Amino acid sequence: MPLHIRDGDAVPEEVRAYLAAIPAEHQPLLERLLRLIGEIAPGITPGISYNMLGWKTGPHHLYIGAFKHGLSVYGWSQGRETPVTDHHPEIKTSKGTIQLTPVTGARLTDDELRVLLRAALTG
Repeated sequence: MPLHIRDGDAVPEEVRAYLAAIPAEHQPLLERLLRLIGEIAPGITPGISYNMLGWKTGPHHLYIGAFKHGLSVYGWSQGRETPVTDHHPEIKTSKGTIQLTPVTGARLTDDELRVLLRAALTG
C-alpha cells in the first residue's frame, strides 16, 4: 500500500485495488504524489473516476491514471503547468495533463510536483 494510505485509513476498496494493480516500476512516483497530495490537502480521500484515481476539493479535481508509459496527472487549467514544463521540455503535456515516466518523474523536485498538484486542487 502506498505510504500516504495506511491500512487503517477509510479508503474505498476500489481505490485499494487500483493502487495494488499499478506496476511496481510506477509505485515510487505514485507514492511521492500521494504523499504530496496529503501535504497539500490533508484528509482528502481519493475515489475512482474515469477509471483513474480522483480527488475533489470544492469545484476542483485532480486525477492520476496509470498507463504503460507511467502516470498521467490531470486537472489544472491549460498553461498552469508551464512553470514546471518550461524547465523540463522533455515532459509530454496536453490540455491540463502531464505524462510522467519513472525517469521524467524522478527529474522533478517535490516543489515542482507541488506546483502541479496545487494547480489542480486549488484552481
